[in-house]
Amino acid sequence: WFVLNNNGTIKNLNVVVGSIDKQTDKSFSLLVGTNNGTLQNVGISCDSLKLTCNKSKDANIYVNGFANHNNGYIKDCALSLNANVVGNLDGECFVAGFAGTNSGTISGCEFKANSSLLTAEADVCGIATDNSFGANVSSCKNFAAISQSSKIDDWSPNASGIVQTNYGAVTNCHNFADVLVESTNSKQNTSALVFVGGISTTNYGTIEHCLNKGKL
Repeated sequence: WFVLNNNGTIKNLNVVVGSIDKQTDKSFSLLVGTNNGTLQNVGISCDSLKLTCNKSKDANIYVNGFANHNNGYIKDCALSLNANVVGNLDGECFVAGFAGTNSGTISGCEFKANSSLLTAEADVCGIATDNSFGANVSSCKNFAAISQSSKIDDWSPNASGIVQTNYGAVTNCHNFADVLVESTNSKQNTSALVFVGGISTTNYGTIEHCLNKGKL
């Protein structure tokens, strides 16, 4: 983390990160652990992030560009990132470009072209993994290729362009990238499903004026 807990304002900043290759048993972010303040007009660039998630003492491991947990504002930010993340086989690793959990507002952000999030046994999406009740994701664009592969029986892989699970509001968002899941589950009579969505894989909230132009 560049900042573990942000309660102020980080703005008009360009962050260039070198190649990263590591293992982790905790959440990982290129910028902020928990954002309670404002991230505005921040650009992050990382050519190569290779991460292996080990079994965690925490409930979940979140891998993100801007914040593992956003309770404030992420506005007009841009991310250029090529990441390859291997999950811990326990369903506890989640990868998203801007935030793991969003209880605030993410608006006007863009995941740049020529970026990618490639995972194995880790659920993956372009902007935020969980968009909570009362939270907002608006006017965001994803151009990053999204892909998850899975070889585990009874695993239900999730991959989506904008958010994975939405309880709040997603408005005026666009996904331009392809979203791919490859599952080799060979077990019969399994309850496992494959979830692929241009905008979201599971929605309990509101999705309005959004567009998917990627291949699923």
